[in-house]
Amino acid sequence: MIKSIELVNWKTHGSTKLNFAKGTNLLIGQMGAGKSSIMDAISFALFGTFPSMGRGSVSGLIRNKPSQKREATVRLEFTSGDDEYSVERRISLEGPSAAELKKNGAYLQSQPKRVTEEIERALRIDYDLFSKAIYSEQNGLDYFLSIDPRERKKRIDGFLGLDRFVNALDNAKGVINDLNRTAASDEHIAEEFDVKQLNEQLASLSAELEQHRKAEVDAKERRREVEKGKDSVEKELKEAKELYDRKIRLEKQIQEMSGRLSALKTEIEDAKRKGLKDRSAIEKDMDDAERQVKASAGDEKMASDRLQAAQNAKTKLETELQRARKDLAEKERLEKESQGKSVEEFRRRHEALTREIEDAMKESASSKAMLEEKEKALAELRKHVGKCPVCERELTEEMRQRLTRKNEEEIMNAGKRVDELKSMDGSKRKEKDTVAEQLKRVEMALERLKEYAGIEARIRELDAGIVRSSADAEAARKEYEAVKERSLNARDALSLLKSSLDMVKRMEAHVAESAKIGNEMQERKEEEQGIGMDQKKLDRLQAEFSDRSSELGKIGAELEASARYASEKQRQIDGKMQEIAKVERIYETVKRKKMLVENLALFRSSLEETQVVLRSRLVGSVNEIMHEIWPQIYPYGDYTSIMLDAMENDYVLKLRSVVDNQEVWQGVEEIASGGERSTACLTMRIAIALVLVPNLKWLILDEPTHNIDREGIGKFVEVLNDAIPRIIDQTFIITHDEALKQVSNARIYMLNRNKDEHEQTRIAEV
Repeated sequence: MIKSIELVNWKTHGSTKLNFAKGTNLLIGQMGAGKSSIMDAISFALFGTFPSMGRGSVSGLIRNKPSQKREATVRLEFTSGDDEYSVERRISLEGPSAAELKKNGAYLQSQPKRVTEEIERALRIDYDLFSKAIYSEQNGLDYFLSIDPRERKKRIDGFLGLDRFVNALDNAKGVINDLNRTAASDEHIAEEFDVKQLNEQLASLSAELEQHRKAEVDAKERRREVEKGKDSVEKELKEAKELYDRKIRLEKQIQEMSGRLSALKTEIEDAKRKGLKDRSAIEKDMDDAERQVKASAGDEKMASDRLQAAQNAKTKLETELQRARKDLAEKERLEKESQGKSVEEFRRRHEALTREIEDAMKESASSKAMLEEKEKALAELRKHVGKCPVCERELTEEMRQRLTRKNEEEIMNAGKRVDELKSMDGSKRKEKDTVAEQLKRVEMALERLKEYAGIEARIRELDAGIVRSSADAEAARKEYEAVKERSLNARDALSLLKSSLDMVKRMEAHVAESAKIGNEMQERKEEEQGIGMDQKKLDRLQAEFSDRSSELGKIGAELEASARYASEKQRQIDGKMQEIAKVERIYETVKRKKMLVENLALFRSSLEETQVVLRSRLVGSVNEIMHEIWPQIYPYGDYTSIMLDAMENDYVLKLRSVVDNQEVWQGVEEIASGGERSTACLTMRIAIALVLVPNLKWLILDEPTHNIDREGIGKFVEVLNDAIPRIIDQTFIITHDEALKQVSNARIYMLNRNKDEHEQTRIAEV
């Protein structure tokens, strides 16, 4: 059951919420009130579309009067079995559409396409079937009775899903014609080739290629022999080059060793002339120097710490002196600011101003009260009364006028005094605020001055301390520089000893290296004299290798030319074979196409037979249901049954009646009134819905009473009251005909809208 729908900025709806009941749900209103848009919204919520959606843009679904809205939302709640579903779809001018589906309160899907698939799975129906079997568009109930028979046949076949067979038959016929035409064209192309001549040319080319390949085999054998000799010479040449290169490297190494040996001897002689100490004596002196460096480093660290401490003490005193001088300047400023000002004097002036303001306020209040009394008395005098408003004695006109002038003068004087007091009050209050601020500043200055007592003595004490700390820092600096110089001299002495030790070690290494180089140089001289390779032998082997390589190049060029010739012959052979294969493929294609034509002819015949059988079964099922529900929908005796007669080029809806004591079937168009026509069409739609969608007993009728007279509408109301609820679980009717309010036990919504003022749809439940 569809439980409810909510529309926000959907077409003419601003914010609409409808709750639907089981049975009949009526939406009544004039044209343009927004009735059909509710049913469109139900279809849109379920399937993302509705029958007339393709006739306009998506932006037309969003409310645009009196102002353009940016987004529209449709929310639908429905049940299927024991499960409750809630679907929401949104369309926007700026971005893509969005959707959301919940099942029993839990999120199920959030992609529009997947939402539609889940709903189709839950309802076991798709949009195509919904729009054909359940949703009757505006004025569409008896539409098929008023159209051309061939169009009616097409429309009802579409209702029953048989239009797909018609399309398949037409497509199969088109494919058969295409296959016959292309097969004939292929046969004509194949006949243009001389297959016998192609085979003879192929045999001749193959023989030429075979003869050429035998010559190519001989050339390859010669190349193998030459390559074998070349490899032998190449190996011998490689060994000769290695020996010759080894001899050249040995000669170069001997020269390098000789130069290195000479340089070492020169450096050793120079060191001996400089008179280096013994290694053990240098190492002993280094131990003493290292102890001296370590001791001087400790003295330098202690002197540095004493210097740093003296400098820190001086810096601290200088910082305190700077802060004290700032405090002294602040003290002098405060003394200057408070000089000649008495706190008691400010307090007395503040209290005097307070009393003056209070007195002025009292006088102002008194003056205002007197002013009110005078104005009241003046008002009484102006009424031309005969008695005095104060003493109540008799008044003459002259006395009244005199009293009036007196009161007016007193009122004017009292008003001036009130203004003077108001002005004086403002100035006194400003003066009072100024005095209060000055009093506050003087009190604060005097309080601050207490904090700076004795600051001058503190400054003198800090000056003396800085003089002492400067002397201490200077003494520490001189001590540090003396200690640092001693430490530096000790490190220099140690560095000099390390250099002497390094020199001794280097000379010892030079002596050992000289002995090693002398031995290695003698070994390389002996090896160099044993190598028997020279430049002449190497040149002879190189020339022999070049001759063999040149011969191989000639044979390679010969084979390359032979390969190009063979490639060309093979290309010609492949071309002939491709032509022969092409002809064979054409004949094979023609054979397959002719076989396909035969199979498609059988398939087309099967389609025709299947269509006839399926139409018979579907129409038979529809007729069985119509025969069963007709007495419930039409409880009169003149037409006892109803059937849909499937003819070759038409469908005819017929009613059974008794004529001359015989049952006769006659077309609805021939005998029925408007109401009877609509009832017959309604019966057919219900039967088709029950056949095609047996699990979903919904029916949506948009303006079903179109072209029905008053009597027919009365019968239609009876059907909705009695018959339909027994057959269909939930019916939705959209109508402008208020006569349908007579349907009992229906949930009725009245829809109104002022189109001239571009109002949104207003809905009231009756």
